[in-house]
Amino acid sequence: MSLDWDGLTLTEKLGYRQAAAARPDGRYVPYAEEKSGLSQKGMFWGSHSNTHGQVRFTSFGDPDSVPRRSLPDLEYRLAGSEFESLLPQAVHAASWRDRNSAWEKPGLMLLSLRNGDLAADQLARTAGMPVEDARRWLEFLVRIEYVQPLADRFRLSVPVLARRDKPLVKNLRGLGRDVITRWLRENYEALKGDIGPTAPTRNGVAYAEGFTMIWHHLFAATNRKLVETGLFADPYATSRSAKGFIPAVLDESID
Repeated sequence: MSLDWDGLTLTEKLGYRQAAAARPDGRYVPYAEEKSGLSQKGMFWGSHSNTHGQVRFTSFGDPDSVPRRSLPDLEYRLAGSEFESLLPQAVHAASWRDRNSAWEKPGLMLLSLRNGDLAADQLARTAGMPVEDARRWLEFLVRIEYVQPLADRFRLSVPVLARRDKPLVKNLRGLGRDVITRWLRENYEALKGDIGPTAPTRNGVAYAEGFTMIWHHLFAATNRKLVETGLFADPYATSRSAKGFIPAVLDESID
């Protein structure tokens, strides 16, 4: 995700990319594209994220993985799904504040499991909810393969970055930012010439405004190569029942 989140921040900060600008009819970036029919499988460029209090749910994958069996994606597709009657009623609350609090609770359980396997009653105390509600959430998390049940405890099945991981994340992101900055300095102008006119520039949109999607294609292809070389986890590994994406849970304080 460094190439996505940090890459988009850096390309704008360093002047390579122009984000939405104020115009007479609103604030936006004009965009155009030509459909080629080429497969986008393996083009890992899409992050879906939502934050609830201390917890951020995110998934990252290619266009073929949508709709994803992950969080936060399932939050928006709960109605009519197999999980609608399983989860505590608070997730259906009319109040955004109540829904936000309800979705934070499974995240707090997942953050706690970063420190080791725990029983349902321990996780209930961590999240501040009745044991029966915790068991319902845990059944949900087992079914979407975020945790696995052991004899009397539960274990993480997805990457979770807790507060203790902040130094590691900071160092890795620092390395990533250095690589991105150097690559842009050395290749931006040459890339602009190699690509030539694009659909946006042919329609009067500045290259820097169209660079948002160009950057997505660049880091998507880079992520695919990193997967192929074994440096990134493979979203299409045979061990995964849901293909094309990697889910993760983050403590909001590490960003």
